[in-house]
Amino acid sequence: MDIKINLGESHRLRKIGAFNFNNLYEEMREWIDNHKYEFDEKGFTSKDLDTGKEIIVDWIGEREITDEMKYIFKITFLLKKILPAGEDLVKGIIEISFKANLEVDYRKKWGQTKLSNFLFNLYTNYIIKQENKRHYGKLYNEITELHDLAKEVLEFYK
Repeated sequence: MDIKINLGESHRLRKIGAFNFNNLYEEMREWIDNHKYEFDEKGFTSKDLDTGKEIIVDWIGEREITDEMKYIFKITFLLKKILPAGEDLVKGIIEISFKANLEVDYRKKWGQTKLSNFLFNLYTNYIIKQENKRHYGKLYNEITELHDLAKEVLEFYK
């Protein structure tokens, strides 16, 4: 049994205009590496359309916090109507969504029996409830920090 505390999709960005996607990509990857997340680019698709390129990129990051808890985030980039706009710049629409989860018992040690399921619920809802809240807040702050970094990089090209 595991518990996933979902932070939802409260962080979104949208920009219409010129931007440097390579710079955005590098800055965000550096942040992820500096915060010691395991990184995986789960998907990259690109289509040539009459209005320009459409690109979708999916990232997943995970970081073990304790033997029982880890932070997980998913970031999706959707780029539409992308056309060249100068050296290292493209113009079009970029939308970025950020999702984050706090996962408890990701190794699936609990919940194998009714007794261990009961003990796990007791443990998470009473013994480590405050710790879960603290980690929830920390993960929320981290995904907000990454969101703000992306916003700052995108706004540089106003």
